[in-house]
Amino acid sequence: SKNKSLCYLCRRFARKMEKLISKGIKVIPVNAYATDAMHEEVNKLTFDYQTVKDIKKLEFHHVRIGYGCMSAYITCTRNNDPLIDDEFRTYFDDYLRTMCYQTLLHEAIIDQEKPEHISFFNGRTSEARSALNIAEWKHIDFTSCECRFLFPHTSAKRYTHNSLSH
Repeated sequence: SKNKSLCYLCRRFARKMEKLISKGIKVIPVNAYATDAMHEEVNKLTFDYQTVKDIKKLEFHHVRIGYGCMSAYITCTRNNDPLIDDEFRTYFDDYLRTMCYQTLLHEAIIDQEKPEHISFFNGRTSEARSALNIAEWKHIDFTSCECRFLFPHTSAKRYTHNSLSH
């Protein structure tokens, strides 16, 4: 949504969470891997889609970007059949480019760091979809965590190995 106050809150929350991470875990700032070439590649991208089904088929560097973006969009809007007009395309094309950029960042991190295992939360949405698909493509073991909130103030976590819980 490009809401600066939400971006600020997210960064603040991330810094707070980093302090809670155990000492043996390496925290990698993704912007350390960003290059001008990545920006240039992503800014040149165009997307061809007419329907939600078309969107879900969109891929970039072995990553199902359309599926990831659509999943996050539906989670936020609860609209699984949006009107694909100029306003939607302007918003969604930008979202797809953001996911392509994130894909390039994840590729760079994985290629450089060479992890034996990747863990992420909810691999369906755009934030983790690139890590999931790259792990599958490069045959890297991964764990997906899902969280279900229970009444009154508890949660149940589910971890799945090399798959999503869905």
